[in-house]
Amino acid sequence: MLWTHFFDLRAPFMSLSPDAPERETPAIASTNAEPIPTYMTQAVIATLLCFPFTGTLAILHASQVISRIQAGDLDGAREASRKARRMVWLSVILGFVMIALTVLGGLALALYLLSLDYS
Repeated sequence: MLWTHFFDLRAPFMSLSPDAPERETPAIASTNAEPIPTYMTQAVIATLLCFPFTGTLAILHASQVISRIQAGDLDGAREASRKARRMVWLSVILGFVMIALTVLGGLALALYLLSLDYS
């Protein structure tokens, strides 16, 4: 019985009947506000492909956006969204820096090995 609301296809349309009370989520309740992005997809991609440490923080902040919207704390959700975006960009930048350092280190090692005299 606990899982029945996940499988009820009528649930999104229940508020269309005139005698049913309107159900609104906190994000929809403020109709004049723009939607708050969660950056969850970008956070997961940045964690897997760029820099996992700050990517994990981005996932944490992105999940806080969802929970704060559900709790009705829209200002907190906007702040968590900004933090998630910053962490995603920091992950991407640090990922590129790590790739550049790896390439430069490999080139330096190759040049060093080429300069050795094996005679």
